Amino acid sequence: MRPVKRIVKRVIWAVVVTPVVLYVLFYTGLYVGLRWGFTPLPKPPSGVRLEPLKPLLARNDLKPDNGAYYYMKAAELLLSYKQSDDSRDQMEALLANDTSGDAKEIRQTLTDCREALDLVRNGSQMSLCQMPWLEPSTISTSLLKSMRQLGRLLIADGKLAEQAGDFNRAIADYLVVVKLGRDCTAGGTLIMSLVGAAITELGTQAARTWVLRNATSPGALQIIMEKLGRINSELIPYAETLRYELEGAKKWIERDMLNQMKPTDRKVLSKREMFTYLDAAYGDYIQDAAKPVWESDPKAIEDKWGMKHAHRWLWTLNRPAPRIFIGMVLPALERPRGGVIRVQLGMEVTMVVCALRAYTLTNGHPPEQLSELVPGLVPAIPIDPYDGKPLRYRREGEGWVVWSVGSDRKDDNAQWHEFKYRAPKDNRVGGDIYFKSTEPEDDLAFYKAGLVRSNSASTSTQ
Repeated sequence: MRPVKRIVKRVIWAVVVTPVVLYVLFYTGLYVGLRWGFTPLPKPPSGVRLEPLKPLLARNDLKPDNGAYYYMKAAELLLSYKQSDDSRDQMEALLANDTSGDAKEIRQTLTDCREALDLVRNGSQMSLCQMPWLEPSTISTSLLKSMRQLGRLLIADGKLAEQAGDFNRAIADYLVVVKLGRDCTAGGTLIMSLVGAAITELGTQAARTWVLRNATSPGALQIIMEKLGRINSELIPYAETLRYELEGAKKWIERDMLNQMKPTDRKVLSKREMFTYLDAAYGDYIQDAAKPVWESDPKAIEDKWGMKHAHRWLWTLNRPAPRIFIGMVLPALERPRGGVIRVQLGMEVTMVVCALRAYTLTNGHPPEQLSELVPGLVPAIPIDPYDGKPLRYRREGEGWVVWSVGSDRKDDNAQWHEFKYRAPKDNRVGGDIYFKSTEPEDDLAFYKAGLVRSNSASTSTQ
């Protein structure tokens, strides 16, 4: 009988006890992996500052001594305005330097929106600007469209002033737009920085067109260069914008995610763990953003935090909840940097264009080399932000071209543009970012060829 009892006991262990023990061990290990993980919590890179220089502002914290106070009021005024299709079409034509058509409707729009545009002008005169944090749950896409629309309307106002011969008012409007775009990057999070980059590009492009078409005084060009230089020196580093984004992400996670979770769920995803992972991941990006573009490696950071290098079982049992969230958020942190770099490049080149125009007015022809502008007109030849070398330049008869190698870091001798002057189905990869003395005419020809995608749908105010 003893052998039978022994066999029965073994069967009971095999059928009942062992599965229970394995079940308990499995879920204990799973809980430990979900809750604490099998590796220490990550740490941010040593010596990297994570806190922004100024605390985030809420929309209700804005005061009249802050330029953002006026910008936000102007954007909110524009929310209630319905721009007609004819007005939008006329505005698009003006932005492309086409002043041959009827401008009746856009003139009426500018009259209707005068209060909002004057608020922007007032805001641009403020020495302080810090944009508020717009909460993701309440952020209005229309509000962001209104911010960009303000820039477009000011450009249209300047184009009409040019048409009337009021060049001082025109260039003043364009510089206001450049300042508005710059201010949008101050204190706000990434989405506002993207809007600011688009606005700044509108302003610098319009300023270059004015310089190439209408500037006749080297002295006036020097004043414009000094104003652009001051705005350029105030551009917010991308690393600082990431710090504001980190603060905003923590506020949103704590209020809209963690505080809404059940107590049992908080055991799997705690505030301490989530914030620790955010600090470490954002810290890597902040450290990388402080490097020159040609030395940075955001892809390696994305791969690291996306856990592409880890075994699946380790990823699953090593606090997957914060890792999943980080893996979803981080790819969006690098893309806006391209817009910031293009803004910086556009600002630098616009000042070079002023110097080239001043040189040509004085000497009757453009220089053979950019070095001829130094030090009388510019202190030094600007550096290409993509490869660290001086910007390329070539004289073309009575004209010229200045270019950067672009994001692929390959010099294509300014044969085609990385993102401009491309047909909708143009699938070429790469290209340079160039600026020509014929830019106003090139923009107009591109517009008249019907290749410019209409911005009416994306910029109309509701």
